[in-house]
Amino acid sequence: MSGGSNPRLVSSLQAQSPLFESGRALVIGSAYSINEKLASGAPGDQASHPRHFEPVDRRGFQQDPSDFAIAVAAGTVGGTRLSANVVKRGLAMVVKAPDESIYTFGFRRQGALRVEGTGRANEGEWGPGIGVLYRERPDMRVAISDEHMGLAFDLPRARIAAILGALTEREIADDFSFDAAFSLTEEPGASVARIAGFIEQELAIPGSLLSQSQSVNPLEDLLIRALLITQRHSYSHLLERAAPTAAPSSVRRAEAYMRAHAHLPLTLEMIAAAAGTSVRALQAAFQKFRQSSPLQELRKIRLELAHQEIQQQGYSVSLLDVALKYQFSNPGRFARMYKQTFGVLPSQARRRR
Repeated sequence: MSGGSNPRLVSSLQAQSPLFESGRALVIGSAYSINEKLASGAPGDQASHPRHFEPVDRRGFQQDPSDFAIAVAAGTVGGTRLSANVVKRGLAMVVKAPDESIYTFGFRRQGALRVEGTGRANEGEWGPGIGVLYRERPDMRVAISDEHMGLAFDLPRARIAAILGALTEREIADDFSFDAAFSLTEEPGASVARIAGFIEQELAIPGSLLSQSQSVNPLEDLLIRALLITQRHSYSHLLERAAPTAAPSSVRRAEAYMRAHAHLPLTLEMIAAAAGTSVRALQAAFQKFRQSSPLQELRKIRLELAHQEIQQQGYSVSLLDVALKYQFSNPGRFARMYKQTFGVLPSQARRRR
């Protein structure tokens, strides 16, 4: 990227973030300077032009280009890249070739961020005190306002999936998604803000052990776990009903049997026999470790599998067929239970895809 100096901008950086230490700030002439670097790739190759940057106020840029400088400071923790950015005049980024290997979590200390063009419910504009979490989509537009200072964490999807898979004991689907925004001024979101601030401080310390790149970094994992617990996402319902203590083998065998045979008309006696225990003992174990009955858990498993199938298949599958497949003979009751569990009707979940 084309560098340069902008004394007026550089002089205020250290007060914005500890990452802006002497010699660590990269000052870029303008959003167009970023495009010049991207254009140095192979002509006509979209992969070498993944994003397009431009000033929000193009006329203002023509009048005084010096106002549109961008200051960036960055560091890494594990596979996560943290960047702090400061701009006096707003800029916008249009995603041409999205990097689907990362999720971006960011927040502002001043100014605002606006996300458009995702075709999803997580579009909007957010100011200070709000955390925003998104995955890039083709042609989405991300704009930051005048007088903006923010932090952005590019989190590796593979690490998020590994941690979430361990917490839920599930394979995480590729279309796994977060809700867009949440408060960082109230708990539990405030905990995420404190963790992010601690990481920012550590990355600013030369030689900090926790800031060293490692295949498994405790700071990176701490932030990802906090986000998974705090922010709503595709698997929140599984985390919310996770047992506080390890369930006995009879419960785990019963759950594995119910998951593998959810499409069959199972009875409590069949489940207990597969778990290798009596009906009474199985009911007591589920009440203690799942705070519910085996048949209630079976219903949750069937709803979860139906939810996954509806999201994956979209309009190629009939909602009635999915309901009947998982032993819901009353479509209306299935729709009500589905909405109670996932917050939307089956037809809305299909449209969202």
